[in-house]
Amino acid sequence: FNREHVFARSNADPEMGGTSNIFTGIVADPHNLRSSDVQMNGNRGNKKFASGSGTAASVGGNWYPGDEWKGDVARMMMYMYIRYGNQCKPNAVGIGTSADTEDDMINLFLKWNAEDAVSDFERQRNAYHDSNQSSSQGNRNPFIDNAYLATRIWGGTPAEDSWGIYTSNDNEAPTVPTNVVLS
Repeated sequence: FNREHVFARSNADPEMGGTSNIFTGIVADPHNLRSSDVQMNGNRGNKKFASGSGTAASVGGNWYPGDEWKGDVARMMMYMYIRYGNQCKPNAVGIGTSADTEDDMINLFLKWNAEDAVSDFERQRNAYHDSNQSSSQGNRNPFIDNAYLATRIWGGTPAEDSWGIYTSNDNEAPTVPTNVVLS
């Protein structure tokens, strides 16, 4: 295993490279770094993410991260875009249309975010990166805290609202109070 960037360094604009800043900023952002099987990472290279199903594999010259990881990837790409803006556009690393959004978020990541719910592993990792540990970054990925934030920002397939404040199953209209007394 090794540590790899999920948003491929060579797909950023400008490219996330060089040696002067390898320990700070976008290159070292732990929300974009994951452990990776060396051979699997070699197979992926800097291919763009694309639709697929089942396990991780090449799909028509692009890359499908697998059913188990597609939501993780989507939330990381959304975070990178929110955090670093035009340097990390989702359409630079994913195949999909952005016709339904006002910016460069693509429907592929919105779909994956909704289809693959936030895992306990993601929550634990997010909490660690927000901790006071000397090796933590000191911030969180908001799309792990509540995947529905992506729905609020970009629309698309509704993701789970883990806070329960944006969606509700309450369909009953309020009733008029009776027997109210003022003293």
